[in-house]
Amino acid sequence: MGFYLAMTPGELTACPRLPENCGYLGCHFSSGGTGLSGLPQSLPRGSLLIVTDQIPPHHHDPEKISEQVQTFVEGFGCSGVLLDFQRPGNAETRQVAEGILRRLPGITGVSHLYAEGLDCPVFLPPPPLWTPLKAYLAPWVRRVIWQEVALEGAVIQVTAAGAAYREVPPEPTPLPHFSPELCCHYGIHTEKAQVEFTLTRTKEDLEGFMALGESLGIRRFIGLYQELGGIYDENPQT
Repeated sequence: MGFYLAMTPGELTACPRLPENCGYLGCHFSSGGTGLSGLPQSLPRGSLLIVTDQIPPHHHDPEKISEQVQTFVEGFGCSGVLLDFQRPGNAETRQVAEGILRRLPGITGVSHLYAEGLDCPVFLPPPPLWTPLKAYLAPWVRRVIWQEVALEGAVIQVTAAGAAYREVPPEPTPLPHFSPELCCHYGIHTEKAQVEFTLTRTKEDLEGFMALGESLGIRRFIGLYQELGGIYDENPQT
């Protein structure tokens, strides 16, 4: 299973024992030029280079950016590139994605906001806790999937008027019930006029979620080191 931990430059520098598969989370559109900023001096072979649009592109050069990425990936033996673009509807961002895909087809994943119509792996955000993974993946059934993973919590409040959903911090200890279909624990609290379901995904649940995802064809899982590093620390990959 391809499980990558996305690490900031500071986390990479301070980490005494790097994960087997790490992602570099520090590369973005330059605020003072037409290319990318934040490319590291080096990365362990097999790492995933992550490019974000935290700074939106403005008259950036797709060809220059594509060449930068290709040179870096080939020079340091990266296993792939993740274009984690989260600002939808930007024509320049799409041009950059298309340019990188022309140079690095097959190993470049693109966020779901820009992957429509592109021949590439699709990077999906975590599904809502109340949604079965198979149903969540159905719209992308013919695509290669890279899945973001996270420890999450949610509350579903059911009243006569319907159901309302909200995200909450995950519970620190497992809740009393478990759903194999959702790969999460849940608790039930009833009052006169409503029922509340609290859902949370523990580290053990997350490992089950990834095993299920692998059986459904997900190729890579990407999470934040600051949140999921404990899984690596407790169960180092070999």
